[in-house]
Amino acid sequence: VRGTEENPITISLVTQQDATATWDGGLVEVLQHVDFLILSEIEAQKIICYKGESKGDGKMPTLLESVADFFNEKSPKTYVIVTLAAKGAALLFGRKCIFSQVTTEVDSPVDATGAGDSFAAGFIYGVLSCSENTKESTTKNITDEELQKGLKWGCANGTCSVMVQGASVPPSKNS
Repeated sequence: VRGTEENPITISLVTQQDATATWDGGLVEVLQHVDFLILSEIEAQKIICYKGESKGDGKMPTLLESVADFFNEKSPKTYVIVTLAAKGAALLFGRKCIFSQVTTEVDSPVDATGAGDSFAAGFIYGVLSCSENTKESTTKNITDEELQKGLKWGCANGTCSVMVQGASVPPSKNS
């Protein structure tokens, strides 16, 4: 699935918890078509089978280094965003973390249900709202500013979602 020169499209994919615990849902096969892969720290760890072991040189790569290596090898043109719960998020590309964003501290989070999806919506909004012309915006011409704004919006949106019960709260008649 790809757009044309006249009508480019951008594809984002948000992974979900694998209830079968096999973590073999065909993700690698579709990655070449994905511009933005958004996944949680736990999902990333499971998908790449991260165990925190050294690669023979005596150095132990961090989870983010391992995720960057894994996904760059599978699809070097895909931006990978790893959400880190209350610690924020990291954007990986080209075997490295190119940007990270911390979240605002929440004293008493209520419910994390939907926080990852809220992050994804905020990230996409942030990237597109920053773009000069969203019709021509593709990952080929995306700017650092757009990526950073996406992380900020994603973290802000995800943080807001943990401050209420449930993934969505319908408005009451009084609000």
